[in-house]
Amino acid sequence: MRWIWSLAAVASVALFFVIDSPGLLALDIVGIFVFGTLAVFAFAAARIDASARSEMSLLSAADLEVIRARGAAARSTGPGDGPVVGSPSAGNAAVESSIEALRARAAARRERSQ
Repeated sequence: MRWIWSLAAVASVALFFVIDSPGLLALDIVGIFVFGTLAVFAFAAARIDASARSEMSLLSAADLEVIRARGAAARSTGPGDGPVVGSPSAGNAAVESSIEALRARAAARRERSQ
């Protein structure tokens, strides 16, 4: 559709140089503006649609709740309760298990959608 709007705008511009009547000339100027605007918005919509993330990559409400609960649990540990920050074992197991759980859910969703 964006190419149709572009062609209509170009045709209106070409028609602009041929028209002798002032009324038709004013109508043609409106056509140039309208078709050009529609073409710009159609190209922008196509660009946005091409770079948008698919719905399959979005997290569900349950996934977000699990992540929030794990974050709250990690923040609720007092000083000295967990590993030293910056050490190799500082929460890596919890993060890795969260990532694996999310990957498994995403794979299951992909399989269901196909």
